[in-house]
Amino acid sequence: MFIADEGYYMLGSDFKQQEPKVLAHMSQDETMIQAYKEGKDLYATVASVVYHKPYDECKEFRPDGSKNPEGKERRTNCKSIILGIMYSRGAKSISEQIGSTKQEAQDIIDNFFIQFPRVKVFVDTTIKNAQLNGYVETAYGRKRRLPDMQLPEIELRMENKENVPDNMINQIISEYKQLWSNIDKNGYKGKLRKKGIILKDNEWTIAQAERQCVNSIVQGTSASITKKALLKIGKDKRMQEMGVLLMITVHDEIIARCPIKYAKEASERLGQLMIESCQDKITVAKSVDTEVTDRWYGSEIVV
Repeated sequence: MFIADEGYYMLGSDFKQQEPKVLAHMSQDETMIQAYKEGKDLYATVASVVYHKPYDECKEFRPDGSKNPEGKERRTNCKSIILGIMYSRGAKSISEQIGSTKQEAQDIIDNFFIQFPRVKVFVDTTIKNAQLNGYVETAYGRKRRLPDMQLPEIELRMENKENVPDNMINQIISEYKQLWSNIDKNGYKGKLRKKGIILKDNEWTIAQAERQCVNSIVQGTSASITKKALLKIGKDKRMQEMGVLLMITVHDEIIARCPIKYAKEASERLGQLMIESCQDKITVAKSVDTEVTDRWYGSEIVV
């Protein structure tokens, strides 16, 4: 649907595994960082450690090029786990995605944190800091305000705006926490209301904010990396000389157009500028996939 103008090609370059690499940088997990230094696939590396299988047996294809369905499944499961951690998804949600039981998914998550303890420390520290400060901060210092992280789990007040008597607070909270079903909880709230006491349960609100903690740091840092890349490309003198025009970003992909005669040089420079754009801050090596087409999502053109 989107076609390059006559005499132009479209250049598309996207960061490879941008968010997992940010997670590796923010957590400073040695195993993850080493995998990237060696040019390995992170998801396959994680699967190898979690499932106690050789690295090549956790990839979609074996060294001889043949398909490896078991390896693909292990890699896919661990990819879901890593993304689930970044999005703070629970075992139930992840189990539905990978087609396992909730317990099997929880076992994989637990094993992942055992094998990659620095990630666990990063996640826990991020949540604690959000509870303390009411915000999280990206690698570039951009803040995401999360005031709901500082809410009390349960709030009590009287309908007449007076304070709930101190000698009743602990008893009410204790009794409420012993209830499991929403029906029982709502019934208990109704009984309190008849006494003029309003109970507000903030558990769901806090959980929603908690799910944003790690995600905001990882995605926020990734977004800043892409923006820095756009600035670097837009200000680059050689790209200007070649007539390269930035068009749009699609997630972690940058799309530009350039005259056909400069397609090879421009595509190579586009990728290099993207890699260089975050080296001042992100210690994990970046890499990109770049291709030249005459239309968005068209067949790659060899230049």
